[in-house]
Amino acid sequence: MHSKKNRFSILTVILFLFISFNLFLSYQFLIRDSYYTNSLFRLVREAAPSISQRAETARNLLLSILEDKSKTTSLLQYGVTTGYETLRRQVANILAGRGIEANYEDNISIFNGRDDMLDTLARILINPGDTVFVYTNSDLSDKAIGHFQHHDANILGCDTLNELRNSIEDVKKNNQFYNNGNHSKAKFIYADSSCMSEDEVIALKQLAEENGLFIIEDATAVEVGSDYASNPNIKALDDNGTVIYMGNLDSVLGKGLQTSYIVGANGIMRKLEWAKGAQTLHPNSFAQVLISEYLKEQLGVEPQGKASETEEYSSNLDYFLSKTGKELNESAIRGILKITQRPEVISLAGGIPAAEFFPKDKLIDIIKNMTPEEWSMSLDRITPVGHSVLRETIADWLENKGIEVNTDEVLVTSGSQSALDIIARVLNRMGEENATIFTPAPVYLGAANAFKAAGCDVRTYNTDTLEDLRNKLNKMSKGQLSNTVIYLTPTFSNPAGDVISLEKREEYLKIAQEYKIKIIEDNPYGELRYDGKKVSTIKSLDEEGNTVIYLTSNSKVFSPGMRIGYIIGNKGLIDGLTNFKNTTFGVSNSMVQVIIAKFLTDKEFNLDNHVNEVLIPNYTKRKNAMRDALEEAKEVYDVNIEYTPSKGGLFVWVKLPDVIDTEELLVKTAGEEYGVEMGKTMEEYAGEKIYAAFVPGGPFGVEKGSYSNYMRLCFSTRSEQDIRKAVLAIMQAVRYELNEINGI
Repeated sequence: MHSKKNRFSILTVILFLFISFNLFLSYQFLIRDSYYTNSLFRLVREAAPSISQRAETARNLLLSILEDKSKTTSLLQYGVTTGYETLRRQVANILAGRGIEANYEDNISIFNGRDDMLDTLARILINPGDTVFVYTNSDLSDKAIGHFQHHDANILGCDTLNELRNSIEDVKKNNQFYNNGNHSKAKFIYADSSCMSEDEVIALKQLAEENGLFIIEDATAVEVGSDYASNPNIKALDDNGTVIYMGNLDSVLGKGLQTSYIVGANGIMRKLEWAKGAQTLHPNSFAQVLISEYLKEQLGVEPQGKASETEEYSSNLDYFLSKTGKELNESAIRGILKITQRPEVISLAGGIPAAEFFPKDKLIDIIKNMTPEEWSMSLDRITPVGHSVLRETIADWLENKGIEVNTDEVLVTSGSQSALDIIARVLNRMGEENATIFTPAPVYLGAANAFKAAGCDVRTYNTDTLEDLRNKLNKMSKGQLSNTVIYLTPTFSNPAGDVISLEKREEYLKIAQEYKIKIIEDNPYGELRYDGKKVSTIKSLDEEGNTVIYLTSNSKVFSPGMRIGYIIGNKGLIDGLTNFKNTTFGVSNSMVQVIIAKFLTDKEFNLDNHVNEVLIPNYTKRKNAMRDALEEAKEVYDVNIEYTPSKGGLFVWVKLPDVIDTEELLVKTAGEEYGVEMGKTMEEYAGEKIYAAFVPGGPFGVEKGSYSNYMRLCFSTRSEQDIRKAVLAIMQAVRYELNEINGI
């Protein structure tokens, strides 16, 4: 009896010590690595929400969003590069509680998680050899250091302000501080402010100002919903635009939603926007709208009603930019399309699917019936290669299309734009010289932007025969060929809508195998065939599977806002691309991966049936309406135009007379101060002013000045009546231009 009691006492003491020790470790771990775990702020709440509670909240919010037509469109459709406006306005409200005034229009941008932010910042700021001072007493810096090292930065870690001050002085003595040109130099301090005292914050800001350094302030550990106003931060002291502030939103519902934000001066935010456009096109719409509703309904965070004054950087921004950052410019089309956003404009510009055909009812059914295990997975991070069920499902789906692929040959990406960016950047790191991309012209602008932003040399060739391509390859050395690829969209290309014949596809494959180079086969539109027979993909002709890298996505047939795409290649290639993705973008949105996997495996819903029974019949009507309107305009306005009626995809590529500049024409057809005054030729529109938009052809050319008299028209998103009205208005404007040129 006595021994039992002693044993019980000893066990009690051991248990008490064990629990105490683990609580202590948990506390330390939370302080040091709050990004990867629930932070201290969440720990001290009275009742932290369980996964089941968060799942129920997410379910109810999604169902309420899907009851609202405009919110459903925002949830599933393409978004803007800077992010969902309502969410940016809410972030501005959150920041105001931390003493930070931020203009949601110019100084706030949403990203697909912390990795996306860090990678984009490193890309526009760091040249190889640049010095980065890392000041933090938490492990939050580890991933940031990895991103900086990935861009070949020299990292100087500092645990104390004195150590930081000494490091700065040492770098100055070694003449590494204010070198000119693109030579290595010291530019910024990375600092995790979540554990800083007010005195530290003030001292750090003063030290940075004294030495002319930027600060990247990582506040991603400070959770929304905690007492964020009580935490000191550096950005609140920033009066000259030299602090870039990083915040996090994925923790409000789950880390799998991958949503974060950056606040900075206008100049740096524009560079980030242009870089992000080349990398991912735009952040995940699905996650942004869901988180926005959570902030409003659960935490009471309303959108800020009015934008504050725009924050500007007060000095020479070019000094702090990397070579890539300096070369980044606004996408021509992004700038042009800003004039098309007004509601009175009938836009035939955006290459997007029609929101009214999204399978909303099936989405509601899937959300209602997701299991607890699926919700748990959707609220946590999935591995960088992607959700195993989704990858297996895509492999099976492609096998039905004639492409034999194993699950480990599929990489999930954050949309096709992300896939292009990952491939381009890996290619450019493979050889001693910049990668060379051969592409037919006109070329998809998103691909050209991704290739150029990665530093690739984009070249075109005569596509009538492939002898010109062979001749250009013959002139290249083996070293140059080692990271050379051919980029093709062989089935309903963007913008021209071309279909490459089977014979030429076989010839492309033969050339690639002969010169031991890769083909990137991009196939976003292949399912949308309205006329003609199906042509085998080049990937399906690649019997050994080592030549063709195949890209596809769900954007054009399901939901572009979910931002999910796929790279298909041999296992060695996929492993290499996955490693690169892990060190740059990290993981893709977990929730949309789980939902898309449910869609593709659902026995009642068949994606091919949705395409064949819903999309193709409706798009065929709109495609025919555009063809008929173009023919009518040719006759009514006596305009010499050329086009090939679309057999698939979303576009018609139109050639106007050589004297017409379509960029100038767009300003007159869609500009607020212009619009098309319809003449008496069309009685039903006589006297009416019509605003109509299209995409000018110039930006699709590899060589400057090519395709300036072309336009791309998209027929997917407008009614047949709107299509006719817009086409006739555009051609009326062309007639006016021709009359003026001819002095009539």
